[in-house]
Amino acid sequence: MANEVKSLGDSDAIPGGGYRQGPLTRTEVGQPIGSYYGFVTDGIFQTQEEVDEHAFQSGNTAPGDIRFVDLNGDGVIDENDRTFLGNPFPDFTYGLSGRMSFRGVDMSFLFQGVQGVELFQAYQYYTLGSGVFNLEKEALNRWTGPGTSDEVPRLTVDDPNQNTRISDRFIRDGSYLRLKNLTIGYTVPDSFFDAIGASSSVRQARIFVGGQNLLTLTGYDGLDPEIGERNGVLDRGIDRGVFPQARTYTVGIDFQF
Repeated sequence: MANEVKSLGDSDAIPGGGYRQGPLTRTEVGQPIGSYYGFVTDGIFQTQEEVDEHAFQSGNTAPGDIRFVDLNGDGVIDENDRTFLGNPFPDFTYGLSGRMSFRGVDMSFLFQGVQGVELFQAYQYYTLGSGVFNLEKEALNRWTGPGTSDEVPRLTVDDPNQNTRISDRFIRDGSYLRLKNLTIGYTVPDSFFDAIGASSSVRQARIFVGGQNLLTLTGYDGLDPEIGERNGVLDRGIDRGVFPQARTYTVGIDFQF
């Protein structure tokens, strides 16, 4: 567990993390702060018989909709069936930096990564939620009939089953390893300046190239796994389509006179 809330004073729980379907996170004693709180999914209804035999979800639930788990066993899927789904804090963070040089050539680097972090893809409310927005290519694998899909529900305009409700459907592993910085340089030897007669004015020159965010190794299928916080710690790890960190390159010459 990344952290544990010990006391909230007079409060039982604190909601957070704004989402179209209501608060997305819940802070409660005994759980990590800002934990995701929602429903557990169990595949897709394939037939009307499966819908009829399951706990009541909606009067318009149909084959192709997501099957949500009736955690308290009362035969109705409601707010009492929400539970903790994970948290946005990694099991650990790590990094590796170094600098080396040989015969005038130098190199410095910084690797940074996190492991075991969970992210909530809130932007999929729009990109996989209904047929009125531009959709992700994953929508091509949607349910269109018995046996066609057990992961991506049918597309509807009004979402009568609330397939977009807060659930483990949108949680992904956000672990990554990123090459944050890399610089390679070459220090011009004094003999070069002696040869061109500039040794009296130029003491040293170094030519270098560098880059930031050059490489990211991750299984996360969003734009960028390095999300962080938006509106405080209760809103951490929620991916609303955050613009990815830019990859930048630098070329320069450093003179010393």
